[in-house]
Amino acid sequence: MEKFKQGDMVAVLVSRGHGAGWSTWNHQHKEQMMYDPEIVQLLLNDAGDEAIEKIAEVKWPDAYVYGSVGLTIEWMPEGTEFIIEEYDGHESVAYKELTPWMKA
Repeated sequence: MEKFKQGDMVAVLVSRGHGAGWSTWNHQHKEQMMYDPEIVQLLLNDAGDEAIEKIAEVKWPDAYVYGSVGLTIEWMPEGTEFIIEEYDGHESVAYKELTPWMKA
């Protein structure tokens, strides 16, 4: 899977807005949407939500693309272990090394 990288940092797309998640509402395309280099470039160019939605609708016709509102780039070192959590459309990143895991 192609990812947008700058040095050893990887761009991960995260929707900070409420209402709809970006990758969390699209399980069938989760990783593609989370890392898509073309969408990252649109964000870096301040293309706006409409431009992102148009491209996303072509790439993933069966996806819910309105999580583009509030879409941001989370830069993390390549190889970082994380999950994206969602509540009411607002996505947040939980890093494995910073998340206390419970053990039974």
